[in-house]
Formats: sequence, structure tokens, C-alpha cells
Amino acid sequence: MAPAAQLKSQVVQFKVEPAGAGGCVIKIAVESERPDGTPVSLADDQAKLTKLVVHLIKKVEGKIVPSPQCA
Repeated sequence: MAPAAQLKSQVVQFKVEPAGAGGCVIKIAVESERPDGTPVSLADDQAKLTKLVVHLIKKVEGKIVPSPQCA
């Protein structure tokens, strides 16, 4: 995985959508750029960075205020 020191920028976007039966789906987009300006591709570390974001969401899941659309 690319350590944060090896990234020029990173953008993480979340979209919460109702999934029926009181559940939700969280869609995650992660875009990262190396110091030389090249994007981190899926073939490189993008999948690992996305996995890290999912792990962080799971750690705070119990503290997230439920959205009215997902209640």
C-alpha cells in the first residue's frame, strides 16, 4: 500500500443510498495522486486504499448517526 507520504493528494467520496428493508449501501470512490502527478491506478494500490477506507468506516460504524432515508 502507498503510505500517505507517497501521495500528493487523495479524495474520498461517500454516497449513502437506501437499499430496502431498512438498510443502506455506502458507495465509496477513492482517487489518489502520486507526487509526480500520476494517478494511483487500480492495478497499483487503489484497491488497497479503498480497502483501508472500508476498514475505517467499519471501525466507526456504530458511531455514525443513521440517515433518515436508511432508518
